Amino acid sequence: QFRPSPRPLPACRHILEHSASVEARFHAACTLREAAIREWALMSTEEVCLLRSYVLHYVVARTSSEPSASVVRSILVAALALILKRGWLDESKESRDRFLQEMQALVSSVGTAAAQRTGVEVLEALVSEFSLSTASPLGLSWDYHDKCCRDVEDHYLQGFFVHALHLARQAASSGAALRGEDAGTCSATMSLMTAILGWDFRRSAGVHANIVHLSAIQKRSAADQVQLHPGQAWSHLLLAPDTTEWLMGLVNALGASDAEAQAQAGGAGGRRGGLAATPLAVTARQLIIAFCSLAGDVLPKPHPPSQQHPHQQPGMNGQGPGAGPGSDASAVRHAYLRQLLRAVLPWIYPAELVVRRARDSSDEGQLVDACKCIAALAPTHRARALEAAAQEVVGGGQQGP
Repeated sequence: QFRPSPRPLPACRHILEHSASVEARFHAACTLREAAIREWALMSTEEVCLLRSYVLHYVVARTSSEPSASVVRSILVAALALILKRGWLDESKESRDRFLQEMQALVSSVGTAAAQRTGVEVLEALVSEFSLSTASPLGLSWDYHDKCCRDVEDHYLQGFFVHALHLARQAASSGAALRGEDAGTCSATMSLMTAILGWDFRRSAGVHANIVHLSAIQKRSAADQVQLHPGQAWSHLLLAPDTTEWLMGLVNALGASDAEAQAQAGGAGGRRGGLAATPLAVTARQLIIAFCSLAGDVLPKPHPPSQQHPHQQPGMNGQGPGAGPGSDASAVRHAYLRQLLRAVLPWIYPAELVVRRARDSSDEGQLVDACKCIAALAPTHRARALEAAAQEVVGGGQQGP
């Protein structure tokens, strides 16, 4: 009877502030989420801003470091995204920017890795709520949802990705992620980046309403792989070597640590997945699958096969390195392929060892994800290019294709 009661927000806040019961706070959080939208018309602009600020401060400062309250935090993060979405078109861009700046200042003032992770979770909730494929109904028109979606795509999405990339690099390069000292920040940033890459980029040239999301990347089989089309505007960011260099280092370090632990334990027998089954490793693999799934205008177009000599190396058009847009495109694509295969090939090579480990550990997740990566790359990149990049990774590039 509490949830549908009129004007329950003050009671919700009182319970969240004073109750020691996680169950009571859970119900208060659920009621707040529902009532904020149900009673939207009854609230003034000032009340909406105060509620939004309250929820933000509560999830970052109060629940970020409390493991038992993770479910409460999750519901309130979703509620915050709903509140932002409901008032998005009524606010100016300056007002939206002020909220994001407020969140960043709050995370910095709390100064913990857990607060940083919560800030990233808020951004992922925003991406999920503003994506047309996962938006809540809200009782609003399709046009409202579409305008919100396009505004975030035009003005915020790349900024969210760059922010997540910066935090992920920090956590990975410092070793905090591997040591488990980042409170899950690295996993959260990779989850956010995967969600962004799965956005419905409907304005990309030649791409229609391709509704995909993180769940689509995770659930579809390798035979039904999703292709992601961010568009040419994302090329400079996604294809830059340092965008994925830290990720390659992270998955290789996870693999090395897992192999060392298995050796100390006397082989793979008896181990149930090892580090390859940890949330950090699984999330990293999902991000790599997303990078492998990039297609369309985000990738520069190489010369057609008829314009390239059969024994010509990628990036060469017979006029010397970098002698035209076609050669540059081939070089960029080849470098990108090689970078991704540095992470993927160790999951499936040598094949006998990989299959034996998967069988003995009863965890085929890494092997399945590797197959998804290869299946995602195959429709977009020529077999010759895949072979050349793979030989460079496996054999040091000493043999030609």
